[in-house]
Amino acid sequence: MSEGGNTTPIPYVSIYRYTQKDIILPETTNPFVFLILSGTMRLHFSSGFKEYSPGHFMISAIDSPLTGQALSVSEDSPFLAISINFFIEMSFQSC
Repeated sequence: MSEGGNTTPIPYVSIYRYTQKDIILPETTNPFVFLILSGTMRLHFSSGFKEYSPGHFMISAIDSPLTGQALSVSEDSPFLAISINFFIEMSFQSC
């Protein structure tokens, strides 16, 4: 798995892997959920910052971060997260 966002065979799902401090979140205008699997990240919002650890998640439609950093990462212990993107078309497919 490469550094940054990686596509998966599952539509709308990506896996993010970082071994460096700077995190690049999904660049999309659509809402997404970012679920932390391994490591800790700190996101900087206009109102302050928040730390997320394994099992925590961020929903982009609520408050989009300005920047993000992975804390205590390395090649042996990377930051891992799953992103699930949501599109308006998805709501009509379940009807």
